[in-house]
Amino acid sequence: MPPIINIKGYTAKDPLDKAPVLMQYLLMMIVTMIASVVLVYAITDVFKLLEFRTFGVKVMEVIVFTFIAAPLIVMLRKSSSLVLMLVIFLPLFIFDIYLQANVRDKGAVALWSYLPETFIDDVKILPLRFLMTLSFDALIFGPLCIWITRILALIIYKNRKAPEQPSNEQYNNLFKDEWSAEKTDKPKRDPGFWILRMLGFSYLAYLSVLIIGILGHTPWPPEIGDLIKMTYDNPALAINTYSKIGMMILFTFIGAYNINVRYYCCWGLIVGHLVSTLSSLGFYFFAENVPGIKNFLLTSAIVDGVIIVLFIFILIKSKKYTFELNPEKVSQNFSLSLLSCRKLLIYWLQWFRFC
Repeated sequence: MPPIINIKGYTAKDPLDKAPVLMQYLLMMIVTMIASVVLVYAITDVFKLLEFRTFGVKVMEVIVFTFIAAPLIVMLRKSSSLVLMLVIFLPLFIFDIYLQANVRDKGAVALWSYLPETFIDDVKILPLRFLMTLSFDALIFGPLCIWITRILALIIYKNRKAPEQPSNEQYNNLFKDEWSAEKTDKPKRDPGFWILRMLGFSYLAYLSVLIIGILGHTPWPPEIGDLIKMTYDNPALAINTYSKIGMMILFTFIGAYNINVRYYCCWGLIVGHLVSTLSSLGFYFFAENVPGIKNFLLTSAIVDGVIIVLFIFILIKSKKYTFELNPEKVSQNFSLSLLSCRKLLIYWLQWFRFC
């Protein structure tokens, strides 16, 4: 029996491999069409959770899942179940945010609306509501539909021989050890690793919210919505935020997985957050701001200050594992100004290392 859920990818024998390519897609499309018709009927007429604007929108939903989502799932069927769910979830989530910000919140009738006095309506945080409802759709049209399709293929093509798989000898001849074997040390799971990794995912989540927030700030809780609005009211701030968070993501993940450069990554993180802290405090004390902005600046300074303390702790712990930078090994194939800047940066990092 094929497994329904897999986290690291589908490695079991796949009954769909026995089916002709055309039938793989046809079976999945039939299963997806039936599932989408049943789901639309259940959420609109049976449980009365949603209301579609017209009957044509219902038909459009069935068509999109059948002719777009189903083929994508077949092509990615050996991937992790999480990948299959994300293929369904992400476009729906982004589109629902867009509908909320640009249609529902402006008093217009959206393609679909969540009906009041239901357990869905009880979830007042809209992104969380969309996460709950659309994750259910992703589970059905991703892992569940491909699992049913595999069961059908197992029944229909039970007497058909599966395509011959490469032998271990063929695999080893293609990927010889002297060509592909490389010992990769697994990073030690110390507190520095977990703190940097956790902060890296936090930065990544923050950047993702900002990017999706381009569609509108009104669906988000007031604290997040105000932050999104303030970011995009000032294009220079938006560009600076993208750049800063992007660098923070790189430094945290590189530092987490490579302990030899963790010390230098922490210096980059400390400098970035120190500039942010001093800027926030400067605007808080010396600039004319509305009360809401002043509170945000103070909160930002406090959070950045706490994070700096964490980075200093990691920096001290990782100093003994750091390799020494050698400015003489810097490639000379650069312009004089760029070469000078690179050497100055290396000398600056060395000075910090011996502080």
